[in-house]
Amino acid sequence: MKKTVLMICAISFLLSVALVAPVQAQPENWKVLCHKDTKVITLTKDHPAHFPKHIVLKQFFPSEPAARQWVQANHPSWKCP
Repeated sequence: MKKTVLMICAISFLLSVALVAPVQAQPENWKVLCHKDTKVITLTKDHPAHFPKHIVLKQFFPSEPAARQWVQANHPSWKCP
């Protein structure tokens, strides 16, 4: 009986910790895409498959401003080669 009570207390404790534990936010994954025909650069968080006429120039930016900053430094005209 004592063992059962201890087991129930342990399970209750673990469940209470799991319910109040903060959820880890997924990091954002911004991508810099280049349109194959127009050579215009686009920023997106969407999967590249949603942009069949684009190629990925660079990805895994943590935010839109970080992706924009990379474009400004590497392709200030917002056109890709």
